[in-house]
Amino acid sequence: MRHSRKGFVKIVPDDKDRLPNDGVYRAILWALVVTVMAGAVFAILGETVLHDPVMARVGTGVALVAGAIYAFFCRLGTRQAETGDAGRRRGAGDHVDSNE
Repeated sequence: MRHSRKGFVKIVPDDKDRLPNDGVYRAILWALVVTVMAGAVFAILGETVLHDPVMARVGTGVALVAGAIYAFFCRLGTRQAETGDAGRRRGAGDHVDSNE
């Protein structure tokens, strides 16, 4: 957190800490990639090895939903990298610092 001139604490990341460079953002993307891969493995195993259509459908559904969420987060990161201030509103997230 950094202090502004008027005694407010800004709860926004610095310019160098944009979303695509954030560790949590990258961890979410990796978790979604692993989830898509696990869903695909369950779909393939359910169809070919275990001959279980329910497992194949669930695996396909998990892979599709996780893939859609992954695409959303990729678009969110790309959008913020392009604009530099996506998700930031002027005055939003600011509050009066009670220590000053």
